[in-house]
Amino acid sequence: MGDAEAFLDTIKPMHLQDADGGSAYVKNDAAVLNLGKRVFADNCATCHSSKQPPAEIASDPVKRAEWFRQAVAEPGFLDGSCLFKKKNYPVTLIGTNFSRSAGSNASQGHIWEDFSSVDYKHLPQTEEITGLYNPVKPKHPITFRLPAGGSGYYRTATLAGIWATAPYFNNNSLGVFTGDPSLAGRMRAFDDAMDKLLWPEHRPGVRGILRTTSPSSIIVNGETRMSDIPVGTPIKLLASTSTADLPSIAQQNWFTKFLRALLGRKNFDELLLQRNLAPDFVEDRGHEFGSKLSDEEKRALIEYVRTL
Repeated sequence: MGDAEAFLDTIKPMHLQDADGGSAYVKNDAAVLNLGKRVFADNCATCHSSKQPPAEIASDPVKRAEWFRQAVAEPGFLDGSCLFKKKNYPVTLIGTNFSRSAGSNASQGHIWEDFSSVDYKHLPQTEEITGLYNPVKPKHPITFRLPAGGSGYYRTATLAGIWATAPYFNNNSLGVFTGDPSLAGRMRAFDDAMDKLLWPEHRPGVRGILRTTSPSSIIVNGETRMSDIPVGTPIKLLASTSTADLPSIAQQNWFTKFLRALLGRKNFDELLLQRNLAPDFVEDRGHEFGSKLSDEEKRALIEYVRTL
């Protein structure tokens, strides 16, 4: 294991300026990069730096902010920095889509419980999540609360090599997916994702909700649990519903049609919504911490982030 650790320790961040042709995408304007460092220190380093202020000043907002500014300005700040903080953050703080955090496989009594820590299993229940978009009744936002025991938290992603890893967020929903691994393709994805990160009004939001594009069915172990799902149905209305609940909603095709006729389309979809385990339909929402910055500060931050 010592040899494996030594090998892994040789792997360093892959910087844009070192890529073939990458220097053309990096600005060498010292004033812009210095502004970007200050903005990063003030708005990003708390979560996106493994280098943190000593305990004696961590609770003092003024001293803490000054420490980060000085630390990020140091030429060696990036040396040995993982560019993330090893901490669980509640989805209510981050504001991003919580579906991935709702997974229960690693919680107590579930199939992968041995692969999660005791600390994970004892994470407290997060606060109630309010204001979620309701695709069935848009004027009636959804309120939801995840169970305790691990659900409802995300770890900060590293920013090392962020120029090459767009789209962003835990579900890779922020920014265009180019499918192009070339430098030009990665930079197009980076530019689009950073624009949508700092200017949230440019995101598809509700317009980006994934919906069925043809009449669909749900088949579990060869058995059709639900058919005649119409075009335009939000996919997560069905995909985030436990298959164990589906027979009670639609045991056979005739029952599905009967319920739809009896309840009407909206009431039937609302029945599905009530059984949804993660009713969060807008994929690219949240993480708007930099949205209040000036355009100059946003652009400077983007230029600095390119160099990480």
